[in-house]
Amino acid sequence: MNRYITSIIAVVTALLVCGCRGRGASSATEEPKYADKSYSGFGYAGVFPETGSGLRFRLEALAEGDYTLSLRYGVEGTEIATVSLFVDDVKVGPSLSLTPPADGEWGEHSVDIALDEGINHIDFLRGEGDNGKVMIDYIEVYKK
Repeated sequence: MNRYITSIIAVVTALLVCGCRGRGASSATEEPKYADKSYSGFGYAGVFPETGSGLRFRLEALAEGDYTLSLRYGVEGTEIATVSLFVDDVKVGPSLSLTPPADGEWGEHSVDIALDEGINHIDFLRGEGDNGKVMIDYIEVYKK
């Protein structure tokens, strides 16, 4: 039960922080890749055009410890998308390399993270050397 509460809090907070309510089109004349609304919620956030741009999730962990972060994502284009993951401003391992799922489909990727009890910030940022061509539908965080 707690894992779902954490996931919902993370998704709702991300929507509030980034104001994500669109369908993720990169320009006003381009049809969004996921125009069929296969995304969850109000839409998805993504394609980070500049180094340092990204998305922040704020979530509250009920206990300090090791967690698994599961990411539902899409990729712009056919090349592997790369993006950096930070927890409380500390980079978690090397950049994530996200393989493009089938056209119009979403992929899933999991990574282990450590969280402190209380409020934590999870950032997906386009770092140096990243292409930022990822679209994030949602994250889920599970206690290990």
